[in-house]
Amino acid sequence: MVDFIGILKKKIDAQNNITPQLRERIYKQAFEILEHKFLEIKMPKKVADAQRQALQSAIVAIEEEYLTAEKELLSSVMGWDLTGKDNNNENVQKSILSQSGDTAAVVTEEKSNNHLLVVERVKKHLITFL
Repeated sequence: MVDFIGILKKKIDAQNNITPQLRERIYKQAFEILEHKFLEIKMPKKVADAQRQALQSAIVAIEEEYLTAEKELLSSVMGWDLTGKDNNNENVQKSILSQSGDTAAVVTEEKSNNHLLVVERVKKHLITFL
């Protein structure tokens, strides 16, 4: 299997201004390159599907890292109360609210006993608070 995480991180880290839009373009380009290679070497469908899934899994892993970093940054800037953590320091509550009583919130959901932070462009909404 190809080390998609390593390849994608190297490509992302080589950029100057890393944004979600930039990462999305890099991911799209990776899928396009992969599909082109499939046509070029006439890869069996089962193998191609496994490679697509591996690339998608790598993207999810990278985005989880970015979401964690963004959550920490936003928490420190906004003064969010991050209580409601378990022994692994993972969120166990359904939302994190600003200590100052702002209406902004981050929603979390449970997935396979891990709490995955789901951020839907919270930064756009919080820019007005900064």
